[in-house]
Amino acid sequence: MLFSFSLASCINFSVVDEWANVPPATILAREGKVFTAPPGHHGHQEIDDLANYDLLDEDGKEIPIYTAEGYMVLRRAPPNNCSTPGGAFLDLTKAPALFIPEDEEEDFNIRAVPCYLYPLAFTKTLGNMQADGLIHSFQQQLPLINGHLSTHLAGHDEDDNDSLFGDTGDNHNPLHGEPILQGLRCQAYNSLSHCVREKIKFHSVQLGRITAAVSGCTATGVSAVSKWEWCLQECEFMLPHEQFHVKVTGGRQPQSMQFENTYRLEVSAMTPEDKNGSVIYDKVITPLLRTWMHPDVQWSVKQALVPLATDVVPGIFEWTTYPITCFLELSWNILLPQLQQPDVSIDPHIIETISVFEWVLNYAHTGAACVLICALMDHTWTSLGLMFDGFPCIWGHFINHDELVKNKIRIYSKQWPVDVSTHRPITSSHHVQELTFGFKHYESYIAHFTILHAIKNLPQHVSKAPCVRGNFKELHDIFIDEEDQINAELVRNRELALQRWCNSNNPLSYTESTLMDLIHAVSDHHDEDPHLQDPQLGAQNLSFFVGKIISACKQVNSCRQPPFIQDGKALPVLKMTISEIEHAARNARVPADSITSFIAQAFILACKKLKINHIPWAPAHNGGPGAPSTYLSHKVWLSVGAADPPPVADSIGYCTPEETSRALVQKSSQCLIAGDPSGAWSALQVKLLNFHTILHKAVLPLECSMANVNIPKNSPDYISCITAFSGLLPAIHSPSDHSLPTGQSEDSCMLYIRSLPWIEKNRKGSTHPSPFILMFTAYILGFYEPSSPVGEKITKGECLKKWMDKNSAKGMTLLSLCRFGLASPRNNGVFHAGKWGKDIIALLDSTLVGKHEAVVEYLCSSPEYGAYDAIQYLAGTTTAVALVENGSGYLKARPLAQAPGSSSSTFTSTKHMVNIYTDDDDISITANAAVAMYPGSSKCPCLS
Repeated sequence: MLFSFSLASCINFSVVDEWANVPPATILAREGKVFTAPPGHHGHQEIDDLANYDLLDEDGKEIPIYTAEGYMVLRRAPPNNCSTPGGAFLDLTKAPALFIPEDEEEDFNIRAVPCYLYPLAFTKTLGNMQADGLIHSFQQQLPLINGHLSTHLAGHDEDDNDSLFGDTGDNHNPLHGEPILQGLRCQAYNSLSHCVREKIKFHSVQLGRITAAVSGCTATGVSAVSKWEWCLQECEFMLPHEQFHVKVTGGRQPQSMQFENTYRLEVSAMTPEDKNGSVIYDKVITPLLRTWMHPDVQWSVKQALVPLATDVVPGIFEWTTYPITCFLELSWNILLPQLQQPDVSIDPHIIETISVFEWVLNYAHTGAACVLICALMDHTWTSLGLMFDGFPCIWGHFINHDELVKNKIRIYSKQWPVDVSTHRPITSSHHVQELTFGFKHYESYIAHFTILHAIKNLPQHVSKAPCVRGNFKELHDIFIDEEDQINAELVRNRELALQRWCNSNNPLSYTESTLMDLIHAVSDHHDEDPHLQDPQLGAQNLSFFVGKIISACKQVNSCRQPPFIQDGKALPVLKMTISEIEHAARNARVPADSITSFIAQAFILACKKLKINHIPWAPAHNGGPGAPSTYLSHKVWLSVGAADPPPVADSIGYCTPEETSRALVQKSSQCLIAGDPSGAWSALQVKLLNFHTILHKAVLPLECSMANVNIPKNSPDYISCITAFSGLLPAIHSPSDHSLPTGQSEDSCMLYIRSLPWIEKNRKGSTHPSPFILMFTAYILGFYEPSSPVGEKITKGECLKKWMDKNSAKGMTLLSLCRFGLASPRNNGVFHAGKWGKDIIALLDSTLVGKHEAVVEYLCSSPEYGAYDAIQYLAGTTTAVALVENGSGYLKARPLAQAPGSSSSTFTSTKHMVNIYTDDDDISITANAAVAMYPGSSKCPCLS
């Protein structure tokens, strides 16, 4: 029978102002004979006259005396009213030397007992210790105890040497068999640990309560939700480090150093008369406790201890962990209002960062390096700082230090490390979430984390599906039939085929090598025709497969059905995936009735990317009693290669959160700028259908600015000729060899000119609309503004041939002005380099004002077709139709037989022409061709 027990001894340090001498008679009455040194030591002599034996040496230190067994006898004691005992920590740099003899330090690496060190409070060199053996000075005390307990061997006399420290050679105990008492292990720790928890699992700072509170907000199920609510309430009441503070607050906290030795006593080897409790207490327990009085034990232990003042031990944990607890408090205060809201989800990057800090706090209280998640914490520098410097540090490329000073948390999520094999972000909250909420909760959480991280920076080369392969690896056990165990070679071959299939790039594809490995793995070795069984569901497509997935994920308490494996982890992962896609669709402004289609298209796209051609399925129903089986079989595979029906509408482009946020911010800023009359705007960016929204602008578009052209901002407003001319590019030229019809009215001539087709000529620089907006505006203003350089030349009668030739080469001619209703032709000279004021004349100011009012009314009358009506009014149906047929979405044609409405009495019958071109598509139009209206004046801005 074996009996294991542990003995713990407390060591305190006190400041003693004075000592009380123990009377020599009291010592002799209690101990009998006393000696100058332990047995076996040099100078071992009996003290005959203890009363006259010096008490102190020359340095004022007590001269020790010893009993016959070698225990030290105290000759003086501190008074009862001495100072409050102080605590201590073990010097971890000296702890390993405790387990080897003092004269054999050179054999430390070979002879030292396995020793585990736990630095506390970020001190690096102070803390606790555990070892798989006893301290050497304790180990030396066991031979005498064993000598009194062991059964004597036959043919030997009893050893007369009763000294515990007699002969220590190889034959020090030749009279006895195996030792009855053996030392197993020891540990040294500060007693404050027992003050804050009864067991390790009850230490509040080691349980990750804050991590559980912030990560459990997405918990499902009654049990998981109940645990999350409990964690949330506990943290709301008091955070873990605050609970620690309450426990260690107050005077006379236990802070002594405890040494605990564990022994094993083989009771069955003891003599019958020694097999009782009193003998074990007298011959085993008492001598082991008195071992502390031996000078070798006291000296070795004292060298490895670091004494501390009273109440320093409780405070040192709070002082050194203050930066860590400040971050945890800041995080909690920021997240608590969110956690109190329904249906909230905390960013996993924040959760994992909190978890990292809680593990660091755990390490400060326990010194256990196993709590450090090095794959993540090395990246943040926290574990590197702990290992190399003893104190944690945070990398500035992981957390923004400047924001922390402002009581804000900003984490650089793109720097987050990812597992190279699964492409999942590395986490540190794995154990906390699984132990608190269960495995399925963590799988759902890590799926959410993976999706968010992948949206931001998924590597382009990732083409494998680790999660899918992981699910099918669960089939390994059922892929191998029991009867195959008879033939180890067949089993091995099938396992190798299964392994190759699992590790292939696309295990669910119809790649020949992949399919061969699958058939080899799932088929029986005695099959003459190895094949995959058909579930007899007919030809199915990816839409069927995706529909089954979405249907199962939409159910609250869905039972496992194909294509999900029983007890697999795909269902919670895909539920979270669908939730994330829905969230992304809403952010992308996808209509509510299109979200389901959006999700299905996303899954179908993923299936095509992964080359999923078939999936495992349940066996076909054999027609017997009972419902069909819902358990997947490794032999039954459903093909999903049938053609999918064409989508009802084009797939909506998916945007990342950054792109969506950027688009929303851009839209908001554009609305703000558009609402300000002096806000900058671009004619190329304003959609023509919404062109009536910029009529209030008091500034010209950005295209009307150039270093050598200046249109003063204080010029009176006018009809700005940023027209559909640029929208016709490159077909901005008129046909040659035309002449005006004779004997017709001016209106008939204008109709004829506006009916001419627009043609394209191979001219350099005829494809960029932005310069043409400025050039055509300047061209028009040159004729209508007398103070402009061109206007001054016209007034003086100077020749404009050079300037006219330069502009006509770009397609800007006097005929173009007539075609847009900005000038009136007088003769055929309009087709042959006509002259301004002779062949082509300017419109009256009243006519220009009337045109301005009409165009404004057209633009404002119909947001959908007003722009078309305005262009038709200014330049005619041919130009409006040309813009529609240009294919760039400049205009939306009015449907057949729908005439524009107008309340203006100044319009003629030509404004009410019926459009014979229809276009039913709702097209977003970019205003490359535009008519910008500046109401209020008949004068145009001048050129300087």
